[in-house]
Amino acid sequence: MTKSNKVMTRAALVLIVAGMFSLLAVLICSRMGTDAGAAPDAVSSTLAGGRCSLIVIANSDGIGDKEAFAGEVIRMCRDNSFRSLRLSTDIDGWPEELCITVYLHRADIGKGDPVMKIIYEPLEACGDCNIRDDPEKYRVRIEEV
Repeated sequence: MTKSNKVMTRAALVLIVAGMFSLLAVLICSRMGTDAGAAPDAVSSTLAGGRCSLIVIANSDGIGDKEAFAGEVIRMCRDNSFRSLRLSTDIDGWPEELCITVYLHRADIGKGDPVMKIIYEPLEACGDCNIRDDPEKYRVRIEEV
């Protein structure tokens, strides 16, 4: 084997190994961005008559403690801290009720049933209460789907 053939063979091996590492890095990064321990995120919201309906993705393969998950999602609503969506409160103020439909992954929306629904509603009729300022007047209800 001549010297130029050895150089070409080594260069080809280096390119193959670099390509494999690049592919592995892309696969790992894409997996991390969608599921691997990412926080829940809201992907859609509608407001009608003081009731805010949200679609939330868990970014997880399952939800172990549904009560803790519901608490976290409601906290994120009250703090307006979802990554992909912000609730618009400047015109109509904060909603009086939340109805949250939860899917595990973004790809599940429209293809299957949600994993749960979270209802955050007033304990009794209250005219001026809202989800942010009056948490003591609310209860959480989880519906299995």
